[in-house]
Amino acid sequence: MTSKWAAKTLLLLLALPLIGAAGQRKPERRPAVLTEWLGQKNYAIRFVYVAPISYDFPPMPTIFRQVQERGPRAGAWTTQYWLGLTQWISPQEMKSLAEGLEGLNLVWDVSPRPMVFRRERIEPPPPPDSLTPPWKLPVPRRRGTMEIDVTCDAGSAVAGLPVARICASMERLASAFHNRHAVEVFRCELVEWGCKAPYNGCRP
Repeated sequence: MTSKWAAKTLLLLLALPLIGAAGQRKPERRPAVLTEWLGQKNYAIRFVYVAPISYDFPPMPTIFRQVQERGPRAGAWTTQYWLGLTQWISPQEMKSLAEGLEGLNLVWDVSPRPMVFRRERIEPPPPPDSLTPPWKLPVPRRRGTMEIDVTCDAGSAVAGLPVARICASMERLASAFHNRHAVEVFRCELVEWGCKAPYNGCRP
């Protein structure tokens, strides 16, 4: 009995460090999922940030969607204030943008569920006679960050880029765009986010 008890005790002592290590293991960071998903349908990237600048109308979210280079939407953009500005970019530009995001070394919360970029209703809704629209402008979930959302049919990923890193990081990502309209839109967004950009066609 004594030898069996001693053997069990020894096995338990040997297992304790492994149990402790498993309990302390951090969730896996999966930045590579951004480029792994590039072939999936409905791939899109959204930037959500409201800079501490006095604006009559705060900046909208900026959404990048993929389209074939010779398609009718190539280089085009659409805007709906409560949804955001959507810029259509080529597969190569999207690949460069995804690779650039992976290089920022952010922590991504990955989900198997896709994210839908849609208008969000104000709750509780404004009174019927109110002039306030029933929609709210999306803002980052974490204070002091720019929220970056990536979604496709295979799932979604969310990261928070600290405010202090926004301008330097976004300037690096600007090299992903080659279409003239996409370049101008992104440079305007840099201005909206409080960064300096070599383009005079945006509001200061």
